[in-house]
Amino acid sequence: MRHIFISPHFDDAILSAGGFIFDLAHTPNTRVEIWTLSGRLPPEPDSSPFAQTLHRQWGFASAEATVRARRLEDQQAAKIVGARPVHFDFLDCIYRRAPNAEWLYPASVFVPPHAADADLPTAMTVALAARLQPDDVVYCPLAIGGHVDHVLARRAV
Repeated sequence: MRHIFISPHFDDAILSAGGFIFDLAHTPNTRVEIWTLSGRLPPEPDSSPFAQTLHRQWGFASAEATVRARRLEDQQAAKIVGARPVHFDFLDCIYRRAPNAEWLYPASVFVPPHAADADLPTAMTVALAARLQPDDVVYCPLAIGGHVDHVLARRAV
């Protein structure tokens, strides 16, 4: 039996349910995986001013450096709790653009989903369903704060 934790970002499942994940992972005959949806490397050097500000606050020089470091951190955290990390190929909201090239989330991530993201939950659902097996148990920890990627991930699940 696999226990699958859906994580909008690299740190969300660990921060939301790390102790539970650890306990499950140390149960005989149980596999635990953390499926992170926003695992895609953003196009370089294309980042919004908002994303660039966040990168500086986090101590990174670029979007690529940010995502690579967060992937590595995610792999290390998953190893600590005994889970296997799986990274999907969706962009974090701070890197997404509308078809007209405008930034979808130019100043905040705590806003309702942009209309250009209307099909994103369906695409996520399809990607998740393609990897699920009949006996899998799926968890989608309730995220607080109204982060747009958390809202979209919950809709997908």
